[in-house]
Amino acid sequence: MTKRIGFLIFDGVYFTDVAITRIVFEEANYVLSTLNKPKFYEVISVGEKNKYKVSLSTTEYAKKISDLGKNDLDILIIPGGKMDNVTGSKKIKNFIQTIYPNLEKLVSICGGAVALAHFGYLNGKKIATHPIGRYEEIKKKYPDNKIELLKKPVVEDGKVMTSGGVFKGVDLALEIVRQDLGTKIKQRIIQEIRYFGEG
Repeated sequence: MTKRIGFLIFDGVYFTDVAITRIVFEEANYVLSTLNKPKFYEVISVGEKNKYKVSLSTTEYAKKISDLGKNDLDILIIPGGKMDNVTGSKKIKNFIQTIYPNLEKLVSICGGAVALAHFGYLNGKKIATHPIGRYEEIKKKYPDNKIELLKKPVVEDGKVMTSGGVFKGVDLALEIVRQDLGTKIKQRIIQEIRYFGEG
């Protein structure tokens, strides 16, 4: 059994959000291999297009969301970036609406919370995001959303999971691993990646 995690890629994505969070899931598979266990996570990039220029020297290839079925992902992670390119997309909105009932978790890293608020998934939720820029943006743009910002790196409320700034994506991924594979695997990953944050 594998758990399929999709990172939403879009024009203007903060690819650092994706890269440092993805490392945790890759390390989880590596740690499992040292214990002669099969990999648990399949991590893919998804987007409206097949190819994105995410830095001057890096191209990220993605599976088109139009090719994904409602049961093809267990977790969808929305990183930060130029969120207008997400909130302004009817295709992304429809994609999330289609897969949401079957998702285990709908996740945001930092500014990705803006997209969740825009699409209505944060109303009545406790969340984590950047406490100044992004939280203020959410309050201003979506005043009808009843949202409570907690001073925690990661907050899970129902099937919605949110995290604060860029490096809090590591804490977020570590919490997912802890829930899936236990504390011992999580601690092994922390040792492997030499992470001394909140996780």
